[in-house]
Amino acid sequence: MAATLDAWEADCVAVVFSRDTDGDPDRAKDIEKGVERAQDAYPVRVVGGVAHHEIEAWMLALRGQLKSEDHTDAKRVLEEAGAGRADTAVMVAIVENADLEAIPADAHTLRAWLESARRELPGVVRDHAGRAP
Repeated sequence: MAATLDAWEADCVAVVFSRDTDGDPDRAKDIEKGVERAQDAYPVRVVGGVAHHEIEAWMLALRGQLKSEDHTDAKRVLEEAGAGRADTAVMVAIVENADLEAIPADAHTLRAWLESARRELPGVVRDHAGRAP
């Protein structure tokens, strides 16, 4: 919720984020509740989601791997799958080359994040086109 307050105070119109659970079973629920409170409190659109267990699980899914969210050490699996060291540049390249229509159906948290983006971002563009500094 603090990020949304900061965004609103800075005259931003959206907050886009991702987080991972790091194996904490309550983290996703806590973040979901925070997003709901933030959306009720501030006129800022929120695109967000929580990867289970690690953000690298989303990278595996973007590469078409089934059961990506089952890995408790997705970073290691990604590196062993030939992606190289799982750093920001590697992950950006995976995202840029991904076919979003080919994401496995079992990548539930990634699909939820994408749904959030598809729901919120068109309104940001529609309502604020040409407003950026």
